[in-house]
Amino acid sequence: MRLDPPGNSMQGANAEAVVESLRHARKLHTLSLLLAGIALLFIVFKPKTITLPYLAGSFKFDDLSYAFLATILSTGILSQVASFIDSALQGAHYLNDRRAAMLVGHFPWLLSKFESDPAGKRQSRILRFFMIFHPLIYIYFFVPWSALAIGDWSAVISHYEQMPVIFGEYLLPFVYIILIRICLRIFKLSEGFQKPILFDAETERSRRIDMERLAEAFERQANLTAELVELLKERRKKS
Repeated sequence: MRLDPPGNSMQGANAEAVVESLRHARKLHTLSLLLAGIALLFIVFKPKTITLPYLAGSFKFDDLSYAFLATILSTGILSQVASFIDSALQGAHYLNDRRAAMLVGHFPWLLSKFESDPAGKRQSRILRFFMIFHPLIYIYFFVPWSALAIGDWSAVISHYEQMPVIFGEYLLPFVYIILIRICLRIFKLSEGFQKPILFDAETERSRRIDMERLAEAFERQANLTAELVELLKERRKKS
């Protein structure tokens, strides 16, 4: 009874369901990494335009247009990643056998793979940080680094004045704030997978509280039953 999820939860002790959520999260996260990889090609090779295929032909983008597009797409993709990995972590809390814990803890994805030794944990934390916060690479395209390096503030102001107002002043800052918040959430969720799935202190504490409530309910019921028995005994004696 203590391993059953709350009544308003769709989670349960199903390792396959947890792994399936992790598969969806990994696939979407890989897509977001691919978008960042194309942005890195812009930075390294500095092509004037890049062509991206679609069903009926192709689109050509310059570096700034691509960065706008990739920022918006990454926001949507990573929000789905956060949803799937959150669902996986909630489901992992209800696993109750060693096989299920091993299946989830060793799923081949750095963001969820459990590391037991301290050195592995440190390395995993660093790599997960770079993998999760990869959208920060898009900042490169929106900042005039050459003008900043020499302190040419008029050139910096001119750079932002040349941007479309809707993108430069409103949409981009709003989307980037949401994107960073999503990345922070994914990082926090990935940290949750670095705790033992079985015998996790926080989960066990909540389970213990449920058991204590159940024990109190049984105790109250036992007291009421004892009172009822005493009343019946007194009634028989009187009769």
